[in-house]
Amino acid sequence: MFAALGLLVAGVVVLETVRHRAERIQAQLRPVEVQSRVFGALPRQAWQWQPRPLEEKAVREALGRRGRTALVALPGARGAGKSQLAAGYARWCLDQGYDLVAWINAESGPVSELAALAAHLGLPGVAEMAPEQAAAAVCRWLERDGRARRLLVFDNVDDPDVLHGYVPSAGSTKVLITTNRREFMTMAGIAVVEVGMFSPAEAREFLARATGLDPAGDGARLGEQLGWLPLGLAQAAAFIARTGISYAEYARLLQRQDLNETLRQQAGADHPGVLKATQLSLTGLAETDHSGDAARLLRVLSLLSPDGVSRDLLVQAEPQLGLHSGVWPAVSTLVTASLVTLGGVAQAAAYGEDRRVVAVHRLTALVVRHEARKPPGDDQKAALDTAAGLLDALTERFPGDQVALRRDELDELAAHLDAVLGHTDEPSPLLLAQANWIAGLLEQAGDLTRALPLFEQTLADRERLLGAEHPNTLTSRNNLAGAYESAGRLDEAIALYVQTLADRERLLGDEHPSTLTSRNNLAYAYRSAGRLDEAIALYEQTLADRERLLGTEHPDTLTSRNNLADAYKSAGRLNEAIALHQQTLPGRPSQKAH
Repeated sequence: MFAALGLLVAGVVVLETVRHRAERIQAQLRPVEVQSRVFGALPRQAWQWQPRPLEEKAVREALGRRGRTALVALPGARGAGKSQLAAGYARWCLDQGYDLVAWINAESGPVSELAALAAHLGLPGVAEMAPEQAAAAVCRWLERDGRARRLLVFDNVDDPDVLHGYVPSAGSTKVLITTNRREFMTMAGIAVVEVGMFSPAEAREFLARATGLDPAGDGARLGEQLGWLPLGLAQAAAFIARTGISYAEYARLLQRQDLNETLRQQAGADHPGVLKATQLSLTGLAETDHSGDAARLLRVLSLLSPDGVSRDLLVQAEPQLGLHSGVWPAVSTLVTASLVTLGGVAQAAAYGEDRRVVAVHRLTALVVRHEARKPPGDDQKAALDTAAGLLDALTERFPGDQVALRRDELDELAAHLDAVLGHTDEPSPLLLAQANWIAGLLEQAGDLTRALPLFEQTLADRERLLGAEHPNTLTSRNNLAGAYESAGRLDEAIALYVQTLADRERLLGDEHPSTLTSRNNLAYAYRSAGRLDEAIALYEQTLADRERLLGTEHPDTLTSRNNLADAYKSAGRLNEAIALHQQTLPGRPSQKAH
């Protein structure tokens, strides 16, 4: 009888669990009010945009009729104009009245931006989800309602595997992928529209419109020299239009550019002419940018996220950029030279006026960094220092208590930090401080997927550059332990807490505030792991030390008293717990310290 009753109760529990899970999924699939029809930094139309009617028609045909899902890839070489072609189709969708156009920068994977899209759409429960869960939830939402008109663009996909599980497979959402990977051309279920170079006719039309010069003869030869690559032709045309030289004169200047073999290999470009064109454009900046502002800004931008930096963040950090005439004259000069592009949309955002971005093409940024690293390397060092100062100013302003409301800003800061760290083998103490701070904000936001690797890398860098016993290294070790604890990895957390406490006792003494903090944190981890006797012993020691050193009414003392009371309660020592809580009234929550 009791066995049957137990099975019945277990069955009810299982059914309740299934019912609650079904309700959560249903809530995620309910209609939501889309706050804006556009999500993400949709690239603006390029300078002197050259129509490509064959590719444009092929994209529309491949994406098919209204009311059914479709998946189309746009493979092509770097600089071929894949993103511009996709952006042109996205703008056409907006003109046609699409309900949603979402632009996902997916070079490092789509998860973080899909999670941000889920928050943008206001899907229920997203705030409590891990990024992977939120990304999956928005995909489920995109698969429903066959009458909705939606476009999802995954831009710059570098690894086909990162899209697995995040591409809608039902409903009416159209999916467009830009990539330089050829694997997409043979994958089942994906229609392919290959994006090649300009045709000679397209190149001549573009050059004539952009420069005002007849492209016959010398213009055609210049197109051949640049491999008909749109990015290279755009930079050449901008240079010619600005300086008034002829096609032949530009070709001679281009021929004199010495292309480093290492740069050629890094770029992986089929046509080295675009690399030379970028080098020539950088040289030509000096003629129109006597203050050097544009070149300095370009070097900093080349270190930041390839997705671009938002207008609002640039404005906030303008004093740290050290420009004589401000940001926007420098940006205007770079746009005119076709060295940066403007993207995004002017729309209300959670943390600023709009979401417009300034971006440097990946090939252009590669050349900029290569030139800046040339001996003695002072330009690269100055750019790295400026980028660190920019991040310092932005993180200093970031209100830690508004993480949930300002995830867009936090995600962008994390992307810039990741990019800058990737361009230096010896990050400065200031840059490591930003890494530690941003990792903490990501942990606070519940994004342990990104917080943990950043904490781990910061600790490794500090151990390597500062030494295992430096105070900042000990702080990193303590913070990584806290992140492991938040992730439920208690054995790893306890091992790090034990090491940090031993080091602080040896280096700082038993009564140093940081030592007391470490002892409190280890006790907290012991309690979380069910090791109550060890936790209580440490809590008792910490409380006694804080009462003696800080006094009975100090906030840290009250915290210790409350933590010990909670541990007594967990151990069933209720009388002692009640007595301590009465002393601590009105009471403080148990907590770790960092």
